Amino acid sequence: MLSAVITGIGDTPVGKLPGSTAASLNTDAALAAMADAGLTPADIDGFLCADSVTHPHLMMASVLSEQLGL
Repeated sequence: MLSAVITGIGDTPVGKLPGSTAASLNTDAALAAMADAGLTPADIDGFLCADSVTHPHLMMASVLSEQLGL
């Protein structure tokens, strides 16, 4: 049986963030979580991301996968 593991956490500032998008905030949080866990993109087999109703991309996970180099 396979299992999922959370090894690191990351967050972003909260509030009005001019120039920030849903994708950039998600990317920043994911990079912080990877750094917290001491992982590189090569260490990650996959990840789960909910779609954003406010972001123009229908597949946020695909956008983030590309930006994170997964």
